[in-house]
Amino acid sequence: MSDFKITAAILAGAPYEAETPPILAEIIDKTLFQYLISQLVKVNINRIVICTSDKVAGIMKEKYGNSHANAEFIYSCETSPLGTGGALVNALPHLDTEDIMVLNGDAYIACHLHRFIEWYFDTPRFDAGMLLADVENAENFGRVRFYDDNMIYHFEEKGKFRGPGLVNAGIYMMRTDLLDLLPKDRPSSLESDLFPALVKDHRFYCLPTIGKFIEAESPNIEFSIRNYYPKDFFG
Repeated sequence: MSDFKITAAILAGAPYEAETPPILAEIIDKTLFQYLISQLVKVNINRIVICTSDKVAGIMKEKYGNSHANAEFIYSCETSPLGTGGALVNALPHLDTEDIMVLNGDAYIACHLHRFIEWYFDTPRFDAGMLLADVENAENFGRVRFYDDNMIYHFEEKGKFRGPGLVNAGIYMMRTDLLDLLPKDRPSSLESDLFPALVKDHRFYCLPTIGKFIEAESPNIEFSIRNYYPKDFFG
């Protein structure tokens, strides 16, 4: 694990009118941000770029400064919403490793990330990997459809299927140069502007996990964290 050089990028953009951004949601005795940092530090990822607004960056700098729990923080600020893809393009000067881990800053999945990283590096046939979560009802997420060799072939729309299913957990490993495929002059979305192109070119694979997936705005988040953190679940 220590031989892998990875920079993490946390997508922590939030509407300016939001009273508390999801990344700073208080869960028991920690913020969601602290849970995510704990996961990253456990797998020796210590350089973390936080993609967020000026407003949220100001709050986070005051609360955590430029380091916390042996991790270095770099704030990549946007003055207007850039989308998940645009935020990473904006952060490119700080993403100085060949491979990056991208995490959505509005959810937590109770699992250890080491297997995801090892799987990504040990399987050189693809350029990007997505972690999947097994949820009781995929209706509000949309399932990720993939072949037996884990190659993704389709992202199902929300509302198409009601019942248990594997969904995007919001954690990705990818080659940094894939961000060159995104537009530089406008906001963009990983989900709309990058992922479909990777699927079309057979470059995108996935790893299912049975780790508990917890959204920051879920009314049951404290119960879920108490029951699953810091346990590690991988299928």
